[in-house]
Amino acid sequence: MDSASVNEMFRQATLHHQQGRRNQAEGLYRAVLNFQPDQPYCLQQLGLLLAELGRPKEAVPFLEKSCRIKTDIAAFWSNLGELYRQVDRLVESQQAFHKALRIDPFFPEAHYNLANVLKLVGRHPEAISHYDRAVSLRPNYDRAWYNLGNTLNEEGRSVPAVEAYRKALAIRPDWSDVHLNMANALYDLRDLDAAAAAYRRAAELRPHDADLDDSLGNCLVAAGHVEEARQAYDRANVRRPEKWLRALRADLLAPVVAPDAGFIDEYRSLVDHVLERYADRGPIDPADLHTSGAEPPMLLTYQGRDDRQLKERMSQFFRQRLPVAELPARREGRPAVGVVVTRGHEGVFARCLGPLIARLDRTDYDVNIVCTRSGANILQFMLPDTKWTFTILPERVDAASQHLRHVGYDVLLYWEIGTDSTNYFLPYFLPARVQVNSWGWPVTSGHAEIESYLSAADLEPPEAGKFYTERLVELKELPTYYLRPPVPANPRGREAFGFAVDEHVYLCQQNVRKYHPEFDAILAGILRADSRAVIGVIADEQPAITALLRDRFARSMPDVVDRVRILGRLDREPYLELVSAADVILDTIHYGGGANTVLDAVACCAPLVTLRGAYHRGRWGSAVNGRLGLGELCADTPEQYVNIATGIATDADRRAVIRQVLGDRGQALFENPAAVREWDQWLRDAVARARD
Repeated sequence: MDSASVNEMFRQATLHHQQGRRNQAEGLYRAVLNFQPDQPYCLQQLGLLLAELGRPKEAVPFLEKSCRIKTDIAAFWSNLGELYRQVDRLVESQQAFHKALRIDPFFPEAHYNLANVLKLVGRHPEAISHYDRAVSLRPNYDRAWYNLGNTLNEEGRSVPAVEAYRKALAIRPDWSDVHLNMANALYDLRDLDAAAAAYRRAAELRPHDADLDDSLGNCLVAAGHVEEARQAYDRANVRRPEKWLRALRADLLAPVVAPDAGFIDEYRSLVDHVLERYADRGPIDPADLHTSGAEPPMLLTYQGRDDRQLKERMSQFFRQRLPVAELPARREGRPAVGVVVTRGHEGVFARCLGPLIARLDRTDYDVNIVCTRSGANILQFMLPDTKWTFTILPERVDAASQHLRHVGYDVLLYWEIGTDSTNYFLPYFLPARVQVNSWGWPVTSGHAEIESYLSAADLEPPEAGKFYTERLVELKELPTYYLRPPVPANPRGREAFGFAVDEHVYLCQQNVRKYHPEFDAILAGILRADSRAVIGVIADEQPAITALLRDRFARSMPDVVDRVRILGRLDREPYLELVSAADVILDTIHYGGGANTVLDAVACCAPLVTLRGAYHRGRWGSAVNGRLGLGELCADTPEQYVNIATGIATDADRRAVIRQVLGDRGQALFENPAAVREWDQWLRDAVARARD
């Protein structure tokens, strides 16, 4: 057959290919190659067609041969790189894309496809660079904007991720996946109104997707819109009744700020009744756990009661329905401890426990942080002088457990069990022989799988072990190596925050979820006893949650509520100025300040008044005051609390003496090496137990 006829055959094959007649195209491409086996363009087209037909391994030799024949065509190398990616030959894929870009550095598809491969192999910063280059070369490259947003968000860079998603939506406004992923990024940024709007738009575009209703519900709960969240969950549960963990979560919804004390008893009874209603449910699919939200409601911890019975009952409920796990085999070689810090909890870990973990003596064992990819970046940013080693967790809980078993840990130390689905359900799968809970979430996990709870003697009441399913470990030192806060040398006065010079400023800097209904009477007592008193309350990130507290105050103390000032949230430096400007810091009762807020008050030499709590979560203030010789600031009754607080605020001389004590003695509470040594010895012993 002459060349003209072969060329016509190739043209016909290409036409068939373009019009979707793939079988005819394949036959003609192969016929062309029978006559011209080195025809590079036909080799390319046949390879691409085979890839489209789901036969990528068969396609590879055709593209490889075309690249050997025509070495200077960037598109050939780019196509080969993409085919290598499809058959999981990722090193060769990168090499092919780099060859394409050496030929044509301005080839947006090659930058985009190389970025995809770099992301697959975990080289996210390089991937971001190539996505950036792709969109700079082609500003309307919607897929590149979308994947750039995804990669940025995985890296914990949610703000530029949202901008990338907005660029993609400007090109394709009805792309549901982009609306969804942008909503997730906005959720991470706690811009919950915008996140809810994005979830709703995604749901409009995918009206039968129950997962979108679930995500919207989670967002609404976080924003404090409980009834709207319940409606979203109900829609999801109707569409997907087999996912009963989500229905359980919906049945346990309640306002995060208790409306009154009676509500607490009613709610705790509700938990028992809900578990009874679900008693006949069968096995739980592990694939559902990480997004289930079915862990015991966090609001239980704010209610000022012994949580052990409820936590233990819920743990048993789940254990009966999850696969039975066996302990990993005893490890040999160098011992290893993993510290589990799940998504969203990196900030408080970096301040409260991270500096201590960073200073452990690693002579005889390794210490790694177990977290998400974005979490690793956040921790590296917050503690830049620390040389962390990370184990990146897969999303699914069962996959995370398998990965941890594969990496190999003797001991897993959890920072906050019960604050999300991952850290609550992961221990059931026994990813290490010894699993340990710590004071990050100041309440028992309820898990039989957790060996110990690491606390300190000063933080526990007498006979505290009865409140834990774990073995309670009462260390001698307060369990933190807290870096002294950067208190401004010349902080602004109270006028900068809207207070008058002659007002007595009582500041409560706690999360509004910690304002127990019984605390209202103490606040009202202070305002009634001191006519010049004003109480500063720092607003929640979400206005609806702050409104719940404001409305309760209006009911519980209508005669003095006008002297409660709701203050906006502040960055670190102005926040410390505000603490310094206060006459008295008021610790919430039942669940008071932890290491962050209590030690911030010490650093600012601000007297902190507290009521000794019945449980760990109400005793950080009394522990710190006791160590400083300031037991006079610790009350045993609400009446004493009011008297102590007003006595300090109205007596400038007494206040000055207390501030001097805080200044003279407070330094001993910061950057305490004895706490590091104590944790180090305890972890060595835990490793030894794991190997017994």
